[in-house]
Amino acid sequence: VKNQSGDPEVYPRPDGTIYVCGCADSVDLPDSADQIFPNLDSCLKLRDFSASVISSVSDSPAIVSQACYLPSISDGSPIIGRIAGFNGAYIATGHSFWGILNGPITGKVMAHLIMGLTMSQDLKLEKFDPARHK
Repeated sequence: VKNQSGDPEVYPRPDGTIYVCGCADSVDLPDSADQIFPNLDSCLKLRDFSASVISSVSDSPAIVSQACYLPSISDGSPIIGRIAGFNGAYIATGHSFWGILNGPITGKVMAHLIMGLTMSQDLKLEKFDPARHK
């Protein structure tokens, strides 16, 4: 279901809270983290949307409202692998909003890379090679 805040995502948590987020605004990343503020209008729209599909939300206070910048890569594919020219340096970034889904497998891949373990032949990392962005 779309609303004015993009495509909301709702994640129930084991402690009974829910995490709700929407698509990113097109705001440039500031020079300092202390210059990052949530768009309160977007937060209210996400809360209203959530209350329309989860009845308990309407009577529950928001615990926190925050702004998050999603690391995105221009070609749409994350960067995963060894950083050429730097001994023992690795990177895994650029998942955008798919990080919450792909983070666990990326962590497993990174552990295998860093520890020098053999990975499945089916796993093709060439598409994610950091060297494609020079």
